[in-house]
Amino acid sequence: MEDGTTLFKQHYAEVLSLVEMIGPCKKEDIYERLEGSKKTKVNHVNELIDLGLLSETMTGQYNKKIISITIKGREVLKEMRRIMAIMNGEIVPDERNHGTPSGAHATTTE
Repeated sequence: MEDGTTLFKQHYAEVLSLVEMIGPCKKEDIYERLEGSKKTKVNHVNELIDLGLLSETMTGQYNKKIISITIKGREVLKEMRRIMAIMNGEIVPDERNHGTPSGAHATTTE
């Protein structure tokens, strides 16, 4: 059973993945590619901007705003993908252990 928090975080991953894939874009480009109500999509994008996972910059062309994924956003997305893979039962290398899968135990013979 999924609760609102789980669905919300999946939407975070969906929006971050989209912006990572298409690169810097207008908010409308994001809204066109996502499902759901306009209000929900606007809220998700604005919350990701507030969290510092997406950035919004003015270009000077008619005050056009461009949305980009931040370094922090890329790191969060990477961790979200890793967590989703673990939840799906996939073996995920743990970069902190030099590629040893999470939960793997080293055995030694003496």
